[in-house]
Amino acid sequence: MKVIGMISGTSYDGIDVACCEFTQVDEVIEVRQVSFSSVEYSDELHQLIADSMPPRTIDMERVCVLDTLIGQAFSRAAQKAIADNSFAPDLIVSHGQTLFHWIDANHDAKGTLQLGEPSWIAEETGVQVLSNIRARDVAAGGHHPGCHIAFVH
Repeated sequence: MKVIGMISGTSYDGIDVACCEFTQVDEVIEVRQVSFSSVEYSDELHQLIADSMPPRTIDMERVCVLDTLIGQAFSRAAQKAIADNSFAPDLIVSHGQTLFHWIDANHDAKGTLQLGEPSWIAEETGVQVLSNIRARDVAAGGHHPGCHIAFVH
């Protein structure tokens, strides 16, 4: 299976994009990295994200605008990876841009908010998109046991 994985970290300076091929051998999933690149956010989008990070408070209009603009930026990053590598993915996985983690007094994660509407990616690439994976990770206690991945060089 060919997969493009995309994430933007806490520096919110851009999007890391990995094109990988997954194969399963017995109980082990092997991953071969085909390519990796980082795509910078535009100065305007970077500043909009910076101006929206905690401890600042923002309204729902800002959330909606960010969700769309980040989704479109992720779509462009996926399209660039596909074109630059002649890579035809079966799936695109988008973590999105973390805007907020809700951590309680016991330091347990209770919720998380990643923006970057995946419909833009799916519509503009024609590829199915798996998203909101960090929220599932939090719901599962912050990790998912039983995953065995071997990285192949």
